[in-house]
Amino acid sequence: AHFNTFDSRRIMAGVLGSKGLEKITFFGKSAALEHVLPLALLARTGLRYLKELVFSDGSVIDSDIKALATFVLSSNASPLQLLELKSNPLISDEGVTDLARALSLNSVLTSLTLDGCTLIGDAGASKLGFALRSNQSLTSVGLSDCPSIGDSGITALVDVLHANRTVTSLNLNLPQAWDNVRGNH
Repeated sequence: AHFNTFDSRRIMAGVLGSKGLEKITFFGKSAALEHVLPLALLARTGLRYLKELVFSDGSVIDSDIKALATFVLSSNASPLQLLELKSNPLISDEGVTDLARALSLNSVLTSLTLDGCTLIGDAGASKLGFALRSNQSLTSVGLSDCPSIGDSGITALVDVLHANRTVTSLNLNLPQAWDNVRGNH
């Protein structure tokens, strides 16, 4: 199911009526708070088949991440395997900290994409790296185009790969970091 424009009640009624919905994608302004919390609650109570949840190019904020972390990621009863929060420029270190807490408890999610979340910096990347020390289900983590992540954040993420053998894909396409490595300040 893909949603661009929406009526919150109509979408929730449709989602609840689905017997085997595996993926929900929200684009643009539909990726907003009024959908995150209801979907998170539904994922915990009524979406037993939901495997992929995408909020892309939208206005997801840190409090939305807290709702997702609390109701979806920390509950291993949810079959959610993919969470994509691509191009949500209002997600910051605070939101990633809530996400990291939940990931340290989660054993189901296999793919997390935070590409283009431009306010995520070293603190958020470090918290995510710490969570990956105990998380053994994530195989793919995407943090490309997050220009606020610097050397210490990259180091925290790369260092965890010595302890975590589950992660097989770590996307850190961070041009500014590679410029620093090459000495092109």
